[in-house]
Amino acid sequence: MSHFTTVTTHLKNKVYLQKAINNLQIRYSTKTPITIGSDSMEVNKPETIIISELSNNLIGFKWGKNNKYMLMVDNQLWNSTIPVEVFLDKLVQQYAKETVISESKELGFTLNNQIQNSDGSMTITMQKWSTTTV
Repeated sequence: MSHFTTVTTHLKNKVYLQKAINNLQIRYSTKTPITIGSDSMEVNKPETIIISELSNNLIGFKWGKNNKYMLMVDNQLWNSTIPVEVFLDKLVQQYAKETVISESKELGFTLNNQIQNSDGSMTITMQKWSTTTV
């Protein structure tokens, strides 16, 4: 019996999600056909992301009707060394980092420094110089 789970996330931006997955050094595909449990991923949709590296079973992110990504995984077949919840927490942290850095750069800030703290948190330092003279 399968323990298929779909988790709705607050992740909305595919580019930031892909960068977050890359930051965790996980390979992914946007073209691999996949069936998780009884639900097929719609691989012809450009927003589908498939991860096969974390467990023997595939997991993926599917664009939901609520305009957010849904994590799709079979909990029974998940055999990674980290629980699904821990993976998702790490991914969300990387997604948040990418969002802050990218959105700040669009506002004219430059990344000065980023540090992974020993408690697992991150410190990001950005700066913006004004070009106007007073």
